[in-house]
Amino acid sequence: MEKKDHKIQDHFQLLINKYTHFFTSSWVVFNIIIIYLILIVEWYIKQINTIIMKIILIIFTIFITCSLSFNSYSLEKGKWQFVKEEDWCYIGSLSIETDLPEDKNRGENYIIVYKIIGDDKNIVQIEAGYNYNLDKDIFVKIDNSSFSFYSTKDSSETAWTDEDNKVIYAMKMGLKLILTGESSRGTITNDIYTLKGFTAAINKLNNDC
Repeated sequence: MEKKDHKIQDHFQLLINKYTHFFTSSWVVFNIIIIYLILIVEWYIKQINTIIMKIILIIFTIFITCSLSFNSYSLEKGKWQFVKEEDWCYIGSLSIETDLPEDKNRGENYIIVYKIIGDDKNIVQIEAGYNYNLDKDIFVKIDNSSFSFYSTKDSSETAWTDEDNKVIYAMKMGLKLILTGESSRGTITNDIYTLKGFTAAINKLNNDC
């Protein structure tokens, strides 16, 4: 009788071990699935945030472009002008030289650095006066330093950079800026800007805005 009870106990113990292992394994799998789902959700949140930021940037760019179209008279060749609006400020300049042939049509083109009133971030923005070829890089060369800019399908006349602080620092230290871009029709332009007076202008932007 004791031997039989012992066999029953062994069998019962085997069942316990089997199902304990099953539930433990299931719990591990469940945790892996939960972690995987969390990662997927986080990825989608990041994508949504990126899209929202791009939409905000495009809307604000349209607003700035429309505003500047009425105030472009305030920008001059070879000078960095400071302009203060109700909600934002900017400094800007027109190029002193370009190699674009005279028979080629082109809209208003300039470089500005703007900031929202109350915000410390400075943003460099380029207006080409034509639609950029989105498959080609846009380069800004400041003395011996070179920086990449990009455009978007929704605002292909405008270019930005992910290195605003570095570009602005180089502009403060530099003497000349050369902007190289290619239009959607294949025309390459090289626009030259002087950086004389830029440091005083950017300081005014940050102090008065």
